[in-house]
Amino acid sequence: MANIDDNGFWLNKKGERTHPKLIRVDEVLKDNLVDGLIDEAKTLSEKLKDFKESSASEISSFFELLMSEYGLDKNKSKKGNITLENYSATAKVQVSNADSISYTTPEKLNNISRILIPKMVK
Repeated sequence: MANIDDNGFWLNKKGERTHPKLIRVDEVLKDNLVDGLIDEAKTLSEKLKDFKESSASEISSFFELLMSEYGLDKNKSKKGNITLENYSATAKVQVSNADSISYTTPEKLNNISRILIPKMVK
């Protein structure tokens, strides 16, 4: 729903107040459509998050079972990609694990470069 103030006026993106009777029907319909789609997307996003978590848990359990069955080291790194196929290879699940990369702000880079560049030039 659009932002509405305490008096029932709709607020546009500039924060200007508009009486509800002055809002065109197509704008009200569009507002309802957008809100409905956003609500549905949030629900799907939450379901997808739950699916990812449960899938990761099941795959982890599967590999722990394999490692204990074949006597492999359980402390090995979990980096890398995994592809699991069904027996007839008609369906597969791919899991990609990536290292986390974080970027610093330009100010931090400038400070670091002021320190490191003179050391490298010497």
